[in-house]
Amino acid sequence: MNESILTALMNLFAIITDYSNAESTQLAKEQVRKYLRTKFSKDLVEKYLQLFDQYLEGYHKFDKKTEVNVIILRKRHASNQMKALRICEQINSELEQEPKILILLELMEFVRYDLTVTKEEQNYISLIARNLNISQVEFENLRSFVYGTHSDVSDKDNLIVVNGQEDFEEEAVKHVFLKRLYGSLEFLHLPSTNTIIFHYLGKENLYLNGHAIDPVKAYLLPVGSVIKSTRTAPVYYSVIAGLFHQSLSKE
Repeated sequence: MNESILTALMNLFAIITDYSNAESTQLAKEQVRKYLRTKFSKDLVEKYLQLFDQYLEGYHKFDKKTEVNVIILRKRHASNQMKALRICEQINSELEQEPKILILLELMEFVRYDLTVTKEEQNYISLIARNLNISQVEFENLRSFVYGTHSDVSDKDNLIVVNGQEDFEEEAVKHVFLKRLYGSLEFLHLPSTNTIIFHYLGKENLYLNGHAIDPVKAYLLPVGSVIKSTRTAPVYYSVIAGLFHQSLSKE
């Protein structure tokens, strides 16, 4: 992940955080730390945590002052929305479309830090998606997938379910039988960037390129990657991508 993406994420994480609630703020910081630990060395984790704290203070410096009236707080939130839009403009000038999908995915995952997604957080996510030029259809598919299961996604043509069920009854969804897999690996294809997102709904220990997969959390499936477990055959990017491309070629 390059510095532009990471800096943009620290900015957007900070803007979205509910700083008026001390418990939520602490949970957000723990989520950022956890996110950084999965990707970087200890020194870089501390560097970007400090950056996140700086942005947090800068964007929300009035939020905890009880004497500030509602009108001022609304102006502050409107100002933060404008800052989010400027960050989107910078992202658009520096990045291709696929990294923007990754940024949106990470934001969707981040707002679950306190196990709920508020209306304000949903509004921010929608605003950022629009201004990153992500189509409404793909945004809706991604949001339904991240916060639900394949059943919640309306565009069934861009789904694959891998599980241990030999008799899979949903004809509209592509299915791969994988012997001895408990639970389901679910994959969503975003055709505009040829991006594949997946999550695992189950209790087995699965690994993406050697890194443990958190159940329910949505991940980008990188080109050339492999998902492995000790119980089942591996699932290769090439196989999943091939199934999606077969469907596209039939259209």
